[in-house]
Amino acid sequence: MSDTQSENTDRKAQARRIKLTALILGLVAVLVYVGYFVYRTLI
Repeated sequence: MSDTQSENTDRKAQARRIKLTALILGLVAVLVYVGYFVYRTLI
């Protein structure tokens, strides 16, 4: 019983970590895109 519970918690934590990583990667991608656009506009 406790094994299944801890396994579930681990899976949830892993999913949250993956979501967080994807969110950060998305933010970085947007920042790079916007920065590139501004850079092109200035030059």
